[in-house]
Amino acid sequence: MPDYHSIAMLEAYVDDSGTHEGSRAAVVAAFVASREQWARFESDWRRMLAEQGLSTFRMSDFENGWGEFRDWDPVRRQKVREFVFTTIKIRTQCRMATGIEVEAIRAVVPPSDDTRPYFWCVIELLKHIARWAGKYAPGQNIAYVFEDGTQGKGQIMEALDYVRRHRETWAKYHIASYAFGDKRKVVPLQAADVLAYECYKELTNRRLQPSNPRPRRRSLVTLLAVRHHLFFVDRPAMERMYADSDPEKSARLPNF
Repeated sequence: MPDYHSIAMLEAYVDDSGTHEGSRAAVVAAFVASREQWARFESDWRRMLAEQGLSTFRMSDFENGWGEFRDWDPVRRQKVREFVFTTIKIRTQCRMATGIEVEAIRAVVPPSDDTRPYFWCVIELLKHIARWAGKYAPGQNIAYVFEDGTQGKGQIMEALDYVRRHRETWAKYHIASYAFGDKRKVVPLQAADVLAYECYKELTNRRLQPSNPRPRRRSLVTLLAVRHHLFFVDRPAMERMYADSDPEKSARLPNF
């Protein structure tokens, strides 16, 4: 984890979902907490991994019984599920996610430009976390850690570079630093993996199927019971974002 001592600091761990070919939606999700909270989280989480004989916790593998979770019995699964969601609720302060429909980007962004769903998701995520920090953690900057192995890494780096070029916005977003980490080693990223998975399911099962939505997943309901925000970028929101990003129309990033 980042090691800061001189100023008040929060740490945000970010993962994404929907990077697979043909995905209708893209999601970027983050948990934010103090350095001390993350230290306690890591201790608890590593103890669970050791007890269960796991090298890492991936929500998609857990839900589908793949890999290290193959042949788990229901009692074991429920015990770990309860641990995962209870620990996340106790050890984090803010849960934030941004999702976007890929078709909404294609409908707004000219064919000459790359759709870059994770580019847009990261910009929106940073904005909403900054709003939260300004209200609930004034005076604290945020050190961001993103999942290194994601297929969307290039788009995420483009978004961060884009925000950095706008120095006033960089400061307004309370960004202290950013880095990329391996989910297998940086265990708070495994918590972000859980949220990204749940929010992706919410978008694809409900928001993108308004005529025949599935029931909301109980695991997401558990997360929604605490302070949590999932922002969905539809076509009107995408139009506003793209207009604000056009230097001929606006010199600023999307407004607060």
